[in-house]
Amino acid sequence: MRNITHIVVHTCGSASKGKALHQTVDQVRAYHMSKGWTTLGYHRYVERDGAVREGRPDMTTGAHAAGFNATTLGICCSGHGDVEPFNSAQMAGLLHQIVLWCRKYNLTADNVLGHRETDDHGGPQVYKTCPGLMVDMALIRALVANKLEAA
Repeated sequence: MRNITHIVVHTCGSASKGKALHQTVDQVRAYHMSKGWTTLGYHRYVERDGAVREGRPDMTTGAHAAGFNATTLGICCSGHGDVEPFNSAQMAGLLHQIVLWCRKYNLTADNVLGHRETDDHGGPQVYKTCPGLMVDMALIRALVANKLEAA
């Protein structure tokens, strides 16, 4: 059994002409497999409508944050966080899944990181803005903490 220490939030980073492109989990899975991966690199994927789709099983090491996958779970939202923030449906799906994982693996909101923050927590240097400059990780952590306290 893997020892889960963090949850890493991502966005696909797909955009064209300044607009975010929203892909389905099947489209992203196909892209990852075209790179030689066995399946989707993330453990969960949040589509534009907020639906949370299965990716890798939790106990399977992800392929979402190089050098930081062994003890983490990865969740990705469609779109591009430098172009637009997560919409309300995506945020609801994202928060729901993160809270489930926090409860299951005894994690706190402090264990929730944006991909760009992983180097501050033992991962290698990150040169990306992922999950995006328009994604407020402090707000996400605060919302997760509120939901965890409410239970």
